[in-house]
Amino acid sequence: MHGSLYKVSMVNSVFLAVKRIKDWGISESDFQRKIGKVSQVNHPFVLQPLAYYCSRQEKLLAYEYMDNGSLFNMLYKVGMN
Repeated sequence: MHGSLYKVSMVNSVFLAVKRIKDWGISESDFQRKIGKVSQVNHPFVLQPLAYYCSRQEKLLAYEYMDNGSLFNMLYKVGMN
């Protein structure tokens, strides 16, 4: 599921990473099925979604915000000394 990622500041000063899904062709039931599969993944390097929102026009996933850069940068040591 491709989309844009946003850093969202909540009222209580907690930050979330919110992914806005761009795959408009996916149905609500397919989206919910994929969320169910993602939620079953149990690995220390994979974050579980905290919440999601799904309608015809909008599909959002909320995750805990991690402040250590991207997975790509961590894997390939980009920008690290």
